[in-house]
Amino acid sequence: MTYKVIKYFTDLQDNDHEYNVGDLFPRDGKEVSEERLTELSTINNRQSKALIERVQEQADYSGMKVSELKELAKERGINGYSDMKKVELIEVLEGGE
Repeated sequence: MTYKVIKYFTDLQDNDHEYNVGDLFPRDGKEVSEERLTELSTINNRQSKALIERVQEQADYSGMKVSELKELAKERGINGYSDMKKVELIEVLEGGE
């Protein structure tokens, strides 16, 4: 599974390798556990922000339910998501925040 970096971070579990926005994660030749992917793609990490997202995930937010969009916004630490309408959620999710 391929992930894209959405926030700059230094990977403390990979010899302090720096990942910039737009980089693919993990870098070539590196194996990463599902637990680590979950940690970096949610707010459950040291920065308390989603740092990576699944590349396929960006495809079609319009096909998702509002509850799914809100859960995704919550995981990414987006403020005010609970009061947003579907169009607003899609807009903020496609914008990265």
